[in-house]
Amino acid sequence: MSQLKRKSPYGTASPASGSVKSEDVKRQRGLGGTPSGSHYNFNDPRTVVIELRDHLKDRITMNSQDAYFHIMEKSPGVDASVVLELLKKQERVKFNETNQVYTYEPEIVLRTQSDLRSHIRTHSRPTVGIPYKTLREAFPGPELASYTENLENDGQILILRSLTGKMKDAPLPPLGRENAWGEKLNAGGPERWRMIFWDELKERNRTVPRVDDEMIFAWADIKIEQDDDVVKLLEEQDLKASSATAPPPKVEKAQEKKKKKRNRALKITNTHMKQFGIDFSQDYEAPS
Repeated sequence: MSQLKRKSPYGTASPASGSVKSEDVKRQRGLGGTPSGSHYNFNDPRTVVIELRDHLKDRITMNSQDAYFHIMEKSPGVDASVVLELLKKQERVKFNETNQVYTYEPEIVLRTQSDLRSHIRTHSRPTVGIPYKTLREAFPGPELASYTENLENDGQILILRSLTGKMKDAPLPPLGRENAWGEKLNAGGPERWRMIFWDELKERNRTVPRVDDEMIFAWADIKIEQDDDVVKLLEEQDLKASSATAPPPKVEKAQEKKKKKRNRALKITNTHMKQFGIDFSQDYEAPS
């Protein structure tokens, strides 16, 4: 029986040296470059720093200790100190030597609800909205969700929501009503927000008042039988359906006359043989 040493951070006891091949150790620890589980297992520090920068971009701020443990968790095969030095040189990444904190500075910084409203109104298009993820980068504060919800309640913006969370597995509810989990199609927090649109039609006063929910529910509750004979119901009222009218008569296409094939006469071209006493226009018998 092989003697076991310390317990590895991957949940299994590491075997004693010499009991397994080096390739097997690399495969188990993820040092061979093959992703497994929650590890990226990148071997190049330049690749690891790009992943770390994207992680910082989502968090906006991160101290050196959290950055170090993130590298060790995702790519334990690289030198974390080298990656941290490369992170300081990345674009829009600032490092505070005093508190050892990395900060990602987005291209656009929004601080108030008025800034958020102006940004959505300027950069949104009727068919192309602004991803909510982009707004989170530009507005790192916790007030973004409440400001966005206020603009939606005021009717200034439209929010496109994804079918995630309680909408993922439950059947879709009728418009304005809740599904089996108590969730509406046009409700839900930032976890369902995907795209933000500026309500351009309302700004130009081209919208109409919204129909009351009572009218919407009453219309949705009207059941229509699938086997209703619409034609029969119309005949009882001395009416005809447009689809019941006789179709226009078909015009038969005149048959195209087949062209007769003309037999072309054989044209004899070997006239130069006449000087030798040979005429191909007549029966020619070769000399014996």
